[in-house]
Amino acid sequence: MLQSWEAGLGDANSSHSMLIAGPAGTGKSLLLAYVARDTGVRIHEGDDICNRQNPLPDDPVILVDDIHLCEPSDVMRLINVCIERGRIYVFAGTGNPKDWAGEGDGRLDDLASRLSATPTASLEKPDEALMTEAIQQMLADRQVKIAWDVAASAAMRLKRSFHAVRQFVEVLDSEAMERQKKIDKALVQQVLATIPDAVL
Repeated sequence: MLQSWEAGLGDANSSHSMLIAGPAGTGKSLLLAYVARDTGVRIHEGDDICNRQNPLPDDPVILVDDIHLCEPSDVMRLINVCIERGRIYVFAGTGNPKDWAGEGDGRLDDLASRLSATPTASLEKPDEALMTEAIQQMLADRQVKIAWDVAASAAMRLKRSFHAVRQFVEVLDSEAMERQKKIDKALVQQVLATIPDAVL
């Protein structure tokens, strides 16, 4: 979905707004970071941008993380301002987008309808292959190389979340730099032993 979304950015006749949703630790913030990198715009935190008097920056694409922390009325206002000013928005949040519209007497049916009509990338807990790829990508972003089989040896031991992957990558990168050592399976196992909270 992300690739097709980015491919359509040059088509002024298309609506490119998108939602990224799923449980905690499934890589929503990571995916949003890739969008930010590819579009050259910054990411705004939901509770920050929704509390501003004039919440919309000058960016052509408005990226918001943790949109589920916003009040439904603020989310609706933000969407309306984006539409009025011809801006594309990409919101990432925990849970089902329909829940971002509120519940009970505070539920905004118009917002629920708007969110339901917006293309959504629904993420689930990553499998070993995706986690292996994420380890390689996160290290590549730090200009660090790791062989696929070495990354896979870490992925099979880590908890199924991108939070665990990030924790592992940060420690591994630090250890590799400190020791001036190539990343191999032995170093991976040593690092995993130092982060028991991230290991299965």
